[in-house]
Amino acid sequence: MAVKPVARILILDSAPDEFVADELGPLLRAGFEVTLNLWRLADRDEIRRRWAGRVGFLDVDGFDEARVVDAVVGDGIGFDVIKTRANLPLRESLLCAATGPESDRRLRVIGQVGAGTDNIDKRAAGERGVVVTHTPGLNAAAVAEHALAMIFALTRNLVALDREAHRARWRPARMPFPPELADLTLGIVGPGRSGAELAWRARALGMGVIAFGSPRFTPAMAREAGMGFAASLDELLAGADVISLHCPLSEATRDLIGDRELGLMRPGAILVNVSRGGVVDEEALARALRDDEAPLTAAAVDVFALEHGRFASPLTGLPNAILTPHVAGMTGTAIRRAARTLSENIVALIAGHPEGVPVAAAHPEGAPVVAAEG
Repeated sequence: MAVKPVARILILDSAPDEFVADELGPLLRAGFEVTLNLWRLADRDEIRRRWAGRVGFLDVDGFDEARVVDAVVGDGIGFDVIKTRANLPLRESLLCAATGPESDRRLRVIGQVGAGTDNIDKRAAGERGVVVTHTPGLNAAAVAEHALAMIFALTRNLVALDREAHRARWRPARMPFPPELADLTLGIVGPGRSGAELAWRARALGMGVIAFGSPRFTPAMAREAGMGFAASLDELLAGADVISLHCPLSEATRDLIGDRELGLMRPGAILVNVSRGGVVDEEALARALRDDEAPLTAAAVDVFALEHGRFASPLTGLPNAILTPHVAGMTGTAIRRAARTLSENIVALIAGHPEGVPVAAAHPEGAPVVAAEG
């Protein structure tokens, strides 16, 4: 008689090729039956050759919601766990199908790499007893370093100077000369893990740092972290030369930075967004960057309202905007750590050991314990 696996897991969006082993190792050792979606993997033939016989394979666009639903419930067996990393939309329709009675197994856990889980319908997950776990903070240093690199690039106008030099156009320094970082004040919106990592690095370079956060962020917490405290977003915008966004996307933070806020900034200010695309009104930001009279002079953006194959932004083509494709947290160290940790946390939840596992949504009773079936 065949032994029933501890759990079936669909890795809907895998870690990159060189980190697949880090992701699969804890799951296979725990006896999971794994289906690996080859979508977005570079060398699919090599992945198939290496893992044949140990995992099953699928090749479906993770943004094609109808095909994802069919992949989850189409074989009539279902999955206990879905794991993703590219902020794929896991909405109520998928959750209904994955927890319905039509399959032998029902979805119990969603694992999301990274801190943000705004792509998951957490209300629907909670109502259906699906625990949502994630990996907050594991890429905080990587995100902070990316934000700092953007600040250097903007304050020293590196992109434009690089283009000129490649065209053999010698451009000596001229007025207005760039500031040194120690001349500037950094304002951090969302002084959580990545914000705190950036603040530490900025202070080491001589920058003054002020921060504004949720109501839970207090003046005492700011002092303990070596930061000044801004009582409001308006106060921070008026008091900082560089504003860096590190807040999650929620109803409270959607379009947090719009026309009004951009107009409150100091003359010569720059904006960095490494949080979520929806936090900034991109149309308003584009207008400000095109307006020579606006106080904002430049911006660096890593996250957008529309990403991946749907990417489109009014910021493209603007010479005073540096754009990167949502890669701030993607260093080798961060990817490997998150791949292993999320798999280990999924194993712990399925085994009924939630202690220390970060949970973004649990079932209505609030106890994120998911003991194995059977």
